Amino acid sequence: MGDVPDPTDRPARARWLAPAVVVLGALLVALGVWLLVDPGPGWTAVAPASGATYDPGVAPGTVAVVLTSGAVLLVAGVVAQVGRRRRRR
Repeated sequence: MGDVPDPTDRPARARWLAPAVVVLGALLVALGVWLLVDPGPGWTAVAPASGATYDPGVAPGTVAVVLTSGAVLLVAGVVAQVGRRRRRR
């Protein structure tokens, strides 16, 4: 007969998953802020033939998607970390 696994033992993956999600979320938030502050070429010195004087460099919804997904991952990772610490006590 085999050993019965202890249900309180968490696999090794569970130890690094929440911190990895926090780091990924923080990187996405930082990328979103960077895109918001420096979105690309920006204002052109000479207006192109089309008459447009601003080229944002990124699609309009890109910054919102990156910031939102980063914030969601960041919060989810922090909640998982806090939940893990409370279960240990």
